[in-house]
Parts: sequence; C-alpha cells; structure tokens
Amino acid sequence: MATNLQLCVALVFVLGCTTDSVDDNLSCQAGEPCAHRCEPGGAPCNITCAVGEPCSVVCDSEEVCNVAGPNASSVTVDCAGTPLCNVGCPAGACSVEHCTEGACNVTCANTGVATLHADGTATCP
Repeated sequence: MATNLQLCVALVFVLGCTTDSVDDNLSCQAGEPCAHRCEPGGAPCNITCAVGEPCSVVCDSEEVCNVAGPNASSVTVDCAGTPLCNVGCPAGACSVEHCTEGACNVTCANTGVATLHADGTATCP
C-alpha cells in the first residue's frame, strides 16, 4: 500500500501535491499548487504555502488551524468552525470561509487585517 508521501510524489506531475497527513504539518513544495485537508484527532494543523503557488486548505473543526500563505498566488481556507483559525494571505486573491467570530485571525500581506464579513467569510481587500 502506498504512503501519502508516495501518492503525493506520484500526483505532483499531474495535479500538484494534494495531501492528507495525520500529523498535519506541511510545507508545500515550490513550483506546485498545494491542497490539504486537515485530519481530525491530531495536533494542530500547520500549513505553509509555497511562494507564487495556489494553496487550498480545509481545517478540522476540532483543531487549531494555522495557514501561512502571504507569498502564495492565492489562498483558500475553510476554517470549518475551528476553535482558532490563523490565516496569512497574499495582498489579494484570498478567501476564508466558516470563520467563527473571535476565533478567526486573517491577515493580508502589505495591507494588514482582512475584512471579516457577517456571513463567516473573510477577504483581503
């Protein structure tokens, strides 16, 4: 049976790296789009997006979720109502969904804090 890393390496030539990792600590590879779904039952989910590449993360609702992507081409994060969702976005091209009021911290590179909307979304100006 192939491991997640082996599958990721196989997919890199087709789709970029999409991972599901139990430890949820991932630094996305340069030159590849990155998509990750945080697994429940583990440590906080810590994702570092690659410079100049799109990055998509789905958090687990029971865990802290940290996504660093200020230099990514775009960042899309589903906070899934997590108790704490910290997202660092590029200056534009950022979309954050399912933010819980008081538990969602979104910053935009070069522009500061994101706009948090009443519908549980956040965007960079």
